[in-house]
Amino acid sequence: EFAALTRMSLVQLMPPVGALAPRWPHYLLHACIRLYAIEHYLEGHDRRPSGNLISALGVAIEPNPMVGNPEAREIALAAGHMRVTSYYFSQVQRYCPPAGQRKNMQDVEPLLALISHLCLGWHWQQACDLFFSQGLHALLVTWGAWNTLIRLYTAMIPPVGIVTRRDEALICSHLGLLYGRLDDYEQSAHYYAQALSTQREISDLQGQAITLINQGEIFRSAGNKQQAFDNYEQALPLLQQQPDARLESVLLHNMGLLLQDEKDYDLALKYYVASLQLAMNLQEQYNQGMILTNMGMLFFEQGHLLEALALLLSALQLRQGLQDPTVNTLILFLETLKQKMGPEAFAQLYAEATGKQGQMLAQLDIKSRNPW
Repeated sequence: EFAALTRMSLVQLMPPVGALAPRWPHYLLHACIRLYAIEHYLEGHDRRPSGNLISALGVAIEPNPMVGNPEAREIALAAGHMRVTSYYFSQVQRYCPPAGQRKNMQDVEPLLALISHLCLGWHWQQACDLFFSQGLHALLVTWGAWNTLIRLYTAMIPPVGIVTRRDEALICSHLGLLYGRLDDYEQSAHYYAQALSTQREISDLQGQAITLINQGEIFRSAGNKQQAFDNYEQALPLLQQQPDARLESVLLHNMGLLLQDEKDYDLALKYYVASLQLAMNLQEQYNQGMILTNMGMLFFEQGHLLEALALLLSALQLRQGLQDPTVNTLILFLETLKQKMGPEAFAQLYAEATGKQGQMLAQLDIKSRNPW
């Protein structure tokens, strides 16, 4: 049967791609066969041999009334998707590396398929719990799979799905950030408004702070500096009511970015230093790398090349050690600086900056208090 479908171009075996290809075959179904399978799903169940003597003898029986019932058809399709999840669950166990060893989208492909079919099978909360327990949000953001995230998230929340109010608010907050990064500010504002409304209803102070901080960064990136500042001001009392050192570090860093945009370099540096201190206390190495990068750029904007390069080299070492996929932007900046200065001048500055790396944090008074 499969060979016949292949000859008719109704099913196509996709060519091998990537490391999983030998064990993970991919098939492409023609639109006609996809539509037929969906439209005749209940009908197909009704016609299977069941051992019924009357049916087996070919005697006409009453047609299944569920076939013409759209609601029954949807229920049956959802049940079918849940049967498919059993297959994908086995594929997850067979092909997906452990959580800390996933390097690309292929490593989580069966897992994403499992979550999609859980949603299609109306098990939205189970899909949501699995998604977050596997740390997929951070991975997909890192890999730039923003549209995949949007597709999965919108399948979990109303009007399509139903999850807990807290999870719904978190997902809306994530969608606001994703659409903001895609420059769809109208959709971003819509989801952020939904997130904040729900978080206020359920008294989720931490969730509100996260949403306000993330939306503030979208505003800043879009050039809406006053709106960004207003968001940060709203987030501050929430963190005072429910302290969270990690969020406080992020807020301080974002305030530093905003002040740097405004050319208020002295105050921006104070915010960066306070943010870096918290990140170091929390051993948040990724955040340390980003803060050091922006501190280096702050010195560069002021023409302090030695201090700038010392900080940027520290950031480079830290981010390369973490295999940060965004570090290429920093590498490109340093290469451009080298070309602009000339190899000899850059080599001399590089040597001086390397010797100064250890002194910079002490000179910046890293133990200074928050600039609130």
